Amino acid sequence: MLEVEVKAHVTDFGKVEAKLSQIGSRKLKTEHQKDTYFNAPIKISPRQMRRFE
Repeated sequence: MLEVEVKAHVTDFGKVEAKLSQIGSRKLKTEHQKDTYFNAPIKISPRQMRRFE
């Protein structure tokens, strides 16, 4: 299985679902996630972030 995540502005989900179906993809599950954004003046790489875990 290949997992692909894309964040894009979509106005017609029907067209997206039709195209995904056309290329042979199938929905396995629905997943709800919550993103947290911080107003930080610097960018921290994932490697640097591990120090805070």
